[in-house]
This record gives sequence, C-alpha cells and structure tokens, in this order.
Amino acid sequence: MAAEETMYAEVLSAIDAGDRARARDLLTRLLKINQENPQYWLWMSAVVDSSKERVYCLKEVLRRDPSNEAARRGLIFSGAAPKEAISAPAPLIRRNWQAAMQSESGGLNKGRAMGKTALTVGGAVLLVALVLLGIFGARFFSAGRDTAERLPTVAAVVVAATPSQTATAAPADSSGPQPLWMQLKATYTATPLAVNTPHPRTEAYRLAMRAYEHGDWAAALGYFEQVATAEPDAIDMLYYLGEVNRLDGNAAAALQAFENTLARDAEYAPAHLGLARALLMQEKPAPAKARTALEKAIELDPALVDAYTELANLLLAQGDAAAAQEVLEAAPPAALDNPFFLLARARAALELDDPQAAADDARRVTALDITLLDAYRLQGAALQAAGDGKDSLQPLLTYTTYAPDDAQALAWLGKAYLADGSAADALQAFDRALKIDDTQGDIYLERGLLYLQQEDGERALADLETAYKLLPRNFAAALGLGRAQLLLGYNGKAYLQFNVTQGLAKSDAEKAQLYYYRALSLERLEKQDAGVIAAAIKDWKALLALPAERFDPAWVKEAEQHLAALYTPTVTPRPATATPTPVPSKTSTPTRTPTKIATRKP
Repeated sequence: MAAEETMYAEVLSAIDAGDRARARDLLTRLLKINQENPQYWLWMSAVVDSSKERVYCLKEVLRRDPSNEAARRGLIFSGAAPKEAISAPAPLIRRNWQAAMQSESGGLNKGRAMGKTALTVGGAVLLVALVLLGIFGARFFSAGRDTAERLPTVAAVVVAATPSQTATAAPADSSGPQPLWMQLKATYTATPLAVNTPHPRTEAYRLAMRAYEHGDWAAALGYFEQVATAEPDAIDMLYYLGEVNRLDGNAAAALQAFENTLARDAEYAPAHLGLARALLMQEKPAPAKARTALEKAIELDPALVDAYTELANLLLAQGDAAAAQEVLEAAPPAALDNPFFLLARARAALELDDPQAAADDARRVTALDITLLDAYRLQGAALQAAGDGKDSLQPLLTYTTYAPDDAQALAWLGKAYLADGSAADALQAFDRALKIDDTQGDIYLERGLLYLQQEDGERALADLETAYKLLPRNFAAALGLGRAQLLLGYNGKAYLQFNVTQGLAKSDAEKAQLYYYRALSLERLEKQDAGVIAAAIKDWKALLALPAERFDPAWVKEAEQHLAALYTPTVTPRPATATPTPVPSKTSTPTRTPTKIATRKP
C-alpha cells in the first residue's frame, strides 16, 4: 500500500510539472495494481492524448463512483453527456399557444433557461478556469516547453461579466493544478426549458423537472410518464415526453410524442420546434419537413429564439448562408443573449466572407459559455481569414487542448504559431495534424513552405510533392514544388514545374512570383544559349511591368541587376545573389482563406 501511495504522489508531482508522459506511465502501472480507484482513472483522463480515451477514462470513474461530479462535468465538457441546467428558468411572457396551459388556479409560469442567466452564474469561474488552462492545458500541448509564459491573456473573454458577478472557485487541489472541466461547477448553457406549467397535484412533476434540469433522461422520462397518466389533459407532458426522448437520442419516440402533442394542439409552437429537431436526427433526416415545422414555430411564436437558430443551422448545412443570415436578422433582441444563436450567426458571417463579424460573435459566445468549443474553433478560423493570425493563437490553443483530434484546427494552430514567430511550435502542430489525417494537402503545403523558409530543401521537396499531388490545381503548391527543386539545384525540373504553374497564376501577385522564380531557374540552367537568355530577360521584364505594390519592392532592384547582367554583350559573371532568399510575406506565401469549417449543430 505504501508503494502505491508513493507512486500516486509521483503522479501528482509529474502532473504539476507538466510531464504528461511520466504521469501516464505511472498511472498505467497504478491501474494494473488497482483498477477500482476512481481517482486513478480521473487523472488518467487528464493525461491521455485523444478525446476518445478521455471519455473512456471518465466513464470508468463513474462506473466506480457514480456521484463523482468532476467526471460528470468532464463528460459534459467533452460532449459525451448532455449539458445540465444550472439555474431556475426565467419567466416568459404569455403567448397565444399558452392559453391551454392554465393551471387550475389560473396561474401560468413559463420558463426557459437562457445564456444570459448562465453568464451571471459563471463570470468569475470562467476567469479562474481559463487561468488554469494556461498553467495546465498549455503544458499538455507542448511537452518539455513552458508555453504558459507565452500564452496570450485569456481574461479578455470575460468582458461581459460585471464586478457584481462573483463566484467562489473550487479550491485548487494542493497536489497540483487540475484540468479545466474539473474546475467547472456547471456548464454555462442550460438545457432549454420551453414550458414550465405548474402541476401542484403531482409530486412526480417536481421530480421530473429536477431530473430534466440535470440531464437524467431516464429518470425524467419515468416521472413525466407518471404525470401524464395522472393528468391526461396536460398537453405539456406530451411535449416533455418528446423532449426527453429527443435529448436521450430516441428519435422515433420523440417524433411520435411531438406528433401526439400537435394532434392535440396544432398551434403549440415548441412542439413544432421539437418535431423539426426529431426529423433531423432520424437515420434518414427530413430537412424539407423540418424546415416547414421550424417556419411554423416562428410564425406561431416570433419570440422562440431556438427556432430561428435551428432554421439558420439547417440552411447553413444546405449551403445557403444568405438565407440563414436573413432568418437570424429577423430574430428578436433576446437572441443576442443566446450563445447558440450567436454561434449560428458567426458561422453565417464567415460563410459570407465577413470574418471580422464572425470573430466578434464567436468572442461573445465564449463570454457567455466557455464550454462551447466550436466557438473557439470558429473564432480562430475567422481571425485567420481576417488576416489576424497572431490573435487566432489563443482561441485555437483553447480548442485544440480539449479537441486534440481536429486536424484542420491543428493546421490553423500551426499558422497561428507562425504568425506569432514560433516556427518550432508551428512544425509540431503541423506534425500532429498529419498524424491524424495524412490526406490534407493544405497541411503538407503549409509545412512544406515552412521548410522552404528554413531552407530545408529535402523536407520541403517531400512535403510539396505530396501537396501538389493532393492539390494539383493549387498555385501555391505548384509554385512551392518548383521552389523546392530550385533550392536543391534541380534547375531543369524547376523550370519545367514553373511552366506548368503558369496556367494557375491568376492574380498579379501570383504572376510576379512565377516570373521571379522562373527567371532564376532559367539563369541557372547549364545550357545558356540565346533562347534561354531571351526567356529570362522576358520574365524579368514581365515582373517589372506589374504594379510594384503587388510584390516585394526589393525585387525591383534585383530584376534590374539581372537584366543589366543579361544585356552585357560579353561573358559576365552571374549576379552575386545567386540564391536569393525571398522575404515578402505577400508574395512568397500568399494568404489563403482557411478551409470553411463544417457546420455543427449545437
């Protein structure tokens, strides 16, 4: 036993030092000794490499300790368990479809949990949690290097919190810092509560609502069925039977319950919303029927924010960002307090080439709910599309720390590190991305261009050959391959590659790069006859004929020097800059808009 305790103490010391590999090795040995200790599984969830392994470990914790709150919050944060409600819902204004929901006393209490409520609860906890991310999560990303010192500040994401929004964070375990989800007291976006009609005669209703708010769908379903049996005229029970089944993943039962609700009251707006959601989660989704149901829900209740959000997400999934934006613009002002609504609006803005608006909305989302990881991903993509690569580092670090298997996000992270001046971290991010998905030409391209910048010709050539195979119509990949060949002295191959690239050059900036590098390859050919010299002169002149602002100004002087040497009638030594090292960021590596991210439903 003493040996086990000593080893566990070493685990905590390794975690405190950011040594994940040692902590993982020690925990593996401990679990061979004693698999029934939930703490071992909990800490193992913090040091494994993939989200799948993390979820497995957290479930093992709950198998041994069903009441373990840290494991339950970890599963919620990882997306493997439903979000819980964190507060009582705010009352809503009575609407036309609510007339049938009167209690025996004539009172009516409608409620829905909104993101704004979540913010008031979570403001201070958010700051503490993200500071812990800086000292713990960042170490996970870059073992052996203290990246916490260079993490951009994360306090800015709580700008919406007021000084009165204070909360006492869970005390830090003296044995070492903890993962972010172990610090969360609750998630910050509650399960929407569309209706909350009193049922004073039935104790089962109170128990049902409590189970519903905590995401215990099995218990909630049982209690709601009891209420429905005791009060057969309670239409809201039919609705909640649909909601619980939907949230529990039972599409068929949910669909039947919503249809039963609408058979009783065709103007019950939340049931139209639930029906649409159930239609979309079927094995064979029915988007046309879902759209009709969502439009009906909005018609019956123009204040039903979730209906606007769902309809916008549906339109985004169908590739109609303009229509999605139109729907979102019609939503009521209360929608601006809903993080899911803002996330949909950010996606639409990015699709419509308004990356700054997308980044602004994504920031608002993370201020309302720190657990919506997609918002960090979208913010990073939007900032890079807006040309703010350095600013994209913080949200992408946050996202990839807790979603380490997203190859595209890791590629963006690599570009963010490049913008921040850290080539070593960029290469590590690109390496991780390609281990996850080795079919992404964009990632080979980025890494190949970085190797070119470092004058590592062999690695650059290998990556850019692969990138060109995967992206045969991509100008940067085609040009990069020629540049790698030129760097290694394969001048003839480089010249032929640049000729192929000519058909891909569209903009003046791309044409400038083509003329520059092809002229260099011509001058380095072993056979220097009149035709070769004339071709080089033609390319240098073509470069000088382009608008000077389209390429590096230093190229003007260089082109003039080369032309002067080529026009000299006698044999003249080649220009001293035989292997120039291009520095312009505008031309050597053209800025590209990141691949559009897949629309994910909240």
